[in-house]
Amino acid sequence: MVEKMKKQNVFFIAFIFSLIAFFPTFLGGMSLGAGQKILYVLYPFLLGFFILGYRKIEFPYFCAFLFSLFFIFYLTVVSKLGFINVQIAASHFRYMAYFMVFLFTFNIAKRYALRLAELRKALLYVLLLVFVFIVAQFVVPDLILSIGITNRTTQGNVGLTIGGPFIWSYSLGFCILPIFFIILASIFNGVGGFKAYLLLCLTSLVVLAGQSKASYLAYAINFLVAVPFAYKYGIRNKVNGVVFFLTILFAVLVTYVIYNLEEFGNIYRFINGITGQGSDASTQARLNQLAFISHTLEQNLLLGYPIQPIVIENGYGYYLYNYGVVGLLLYLTLLTSLVFCAVRFVVRAHQHLSQFSSSDRTVLFGYLAMAIGGSIYSLASSPLDGHKDAYFFWTLTGLVFGCFQNHIKSTGRTQKQNLPYQKVEI
Repeated sequence: MVEKMKKQNVFFIAFIFSLIAFFPTFLGGMSLGAGQKILYVLYPFLLGFFILGYRKIEFPYFCAFLFSLFFIFYLTVVSKLGFINVQIAASHFRYMAYFMVFLFTFNIAKRYALRLAELRKALLYVLLLVFVFIVAQFVVPDLILSIGITNRTTQGNVGLTIGGPFIWSYSLGFCILPIFFIILASIFNGVGGFKAYLLLCLTSLVVLAGQSKASYLAYAINFLVAVPFAYKYGIRNKVNGVVFFLTILFAVLVTYVIYNLEEFGNIYRFINGITGQGSDASTQARLNQLAFISHTLEQNLLLGYPIQPIVIENGYGYYLYNYGVVGLLLYLTLLTSLVFCAVRFVVRAHQHLSQFSSSDRTVLFGYLAMAIGGSIYSLASSPLDGHKDAYFFWTLTGLVFGCFQNHIKSTGRTQKQNLPYQKVEI
């Protein structure tokens, strides 16, 4: 039996994600570094407050796996004692914060018996709040800057650059990626009406206006992955309709960009770069950052040699520079494991339709998209280790894992038969 959705749970989940998305990083003129440190410390303690007195704290196998990976990162500090400074040493301990966020959110899901459908509804509310914030950035930009959530406007030296409350466009694209594919999966399953198509269009516009090349690639690859899943598990004529709709939408958006390239300077420079006129500034900056990896290759190939606290906007290069080949392999192992778990969730949910409603399955589909997106966004950033991105990702991961287990454990209370496509409002 599909249990009734509890409104208080929906608002509670939306509140947790909103704390991350709308945290005032720059409040009172704080620097990015200071704001990040406050969020990194404050958020896990706040989550811990919600499970105070809970005597059934669970440590799932994946939790032990995470702790093992993060512990090995700590061990690499030993090889750097000769030159490591306080800033570099302290950065190693942020992984414990990610571990705590996963552990706490997993147990929050268990303690309050959260359901995937409630998580889905909450994420849609968060998406709407993000849209409202972006509109406010256009209408009252000075007011938005004054509250300290972001220090950027919607216009930059490359034209439109929409990052919303997540500051950077690639961060915004990564965090709303699962919500986009939740909406897409809803339509594939025949449970999304006009509102779903409207949200799909708005999200597409926001991602396009962000001018993040990593976002374009992540959404495109995830769509190519989604279509075979949709033909296997969705309603075929609905899938055909969505593919046609998105093809038309994509053609219209591309046409607009072509005729208004002055508004999309980042895209324009990238096109010039691939046509033989040199790399665009964004790509060239990342290539220059990767040059620092030579220090690791020459000094400490296995465990890394971060003699300078360099920001490397490439997840793979970042882990190679800071933690060597060992760190890079651990990061690849983590990314692969996340995708494997997400695929297992999706397949299990579609094999046991009596346990999972259509809305439940869309959440798992969206999480799969985010897990895959982690590998793609790592080409341009370190999404599992970013500012708001990391906490958003690990919060969603903990809640998905916890909610999924709640569904599995409630098998005895489910109906023996359940419609494969239960209609839900979006």
